[in-house]
Amino acid sequence: MDQSSNRRSPRTKLQYPQEIEVWFVIPAIHRNLAQQFKKNNLTQRKSAKILGVTEACVSQYLNSIRGTKVSFSKSIQKDIEAAAKRILNEGTAVIKEVQEICLLIKNSGLLCELHKQYGNTSDSCEICKSLGGEKDGV
Repeated sequence: MDQSSNRRSPRTKLQYPQEIEVWFVIPAIHRNLAQQFKKNNLTQRKSAKILGVTEACVSQYLNSIRGTKVSFSKSIQKDIEAAAKRILNEGTAVIKEVQEICLLIKNSGLLCELHKQYGNTSDSCEICKSLGGEKDGV
């Protein structure tokens, strides 16, 4: 049996918030970064190299085929725009920037909302909050 048949699809209930990040959040961040790179006249090839994905993947991001399940607040969108500028102008590592944005998303409570929507959890779940991943009152 090959490994691809063992991969879980997002159609099943996901157990961990990290799975939500992998299936939904990181692709949405990549889509937003790809859009920012396009605004800065980068080719799909260069964007793909920066993001560590294929050119076809970047094309899907830019054509709203991939990374569309999550919408970010204007604040997070501005953070992504600033991250794109740092990546392009200062050579900041994309992994560092994506992780920083993921942390902002956790702290905003969005990851918890997505986990409740797509995950195998109850509406009373407080795991992220209890681990410091969500601020009180957010």
